[in-house]
Amino acid sequence: MESIYLWPDNPILSLFALWVVSAIFLWAARRPMLRLVLQLGGDLGGGIESAGKRVAQAAEELGERNRKVLFATGIRETQGRLDRELNRMDAGYSEQMGNYGDLQRRLDETLIAVERDYQDCGAAPPEIPAWTAAVETLASIPTNGDPNIQKVLSRYPLEMRRSRPSRPTAPIPPVVSRPSVACCPIGRRFAVYSRA
Repeated sequence: MESIYLWPDNPILSLFALWVVSAIFLWAARRPMLRLVLQLGGDLGGGIESAGKRVAQAAEELGERNRKVLFATGIRETQGRLDRELNRMDAGYSEQMGNYGDLQRRLDETLIAVERDYQDCGAAPPEIPAWTAAVETLASIPTNGDPNIQKVLSRYPLEMRRSRPSRPTAPIPPVVSRPSVACCPIGRRFAVYSRA
């Protein structure tokens, strides 16, 4: 410490002299030091501002990426829900339409049976077995003088004449073709429409 004293014998005077010299030196260097401090502060502020901009840009990029991830997740979830709903609807529709072939077959069989019955109606009416014998037996019952029994039994000869088959003089022409039928699904039932 004695090496910095200007007068080693008088340390207080040496310290006072150093203080005066340093005060003069610092007073003379105040403007360059102020510029230096301002320059360092500006550089430090610029660095902090640049770092802040980079952090804000990174935060914005992260937010954009998060929005994209959320949007993609929402799309995937919505597509999954839509696929499940479409599969459920498809299964229900397939279940309802699965019986369409069977329904069409039964409808064709019914139409063929109705057409066959219609053609059979054009021929002579079918004869009832033993009908004539039954009517003759009833007609031959003795009346015993009861007017009600007489009234009923007097009708049987008339019914006998009516029941005898009368053959048509000309045959009924056969049905050329049956009408075409379209089946349209309506809900859970099928409606049948005739196409002309």
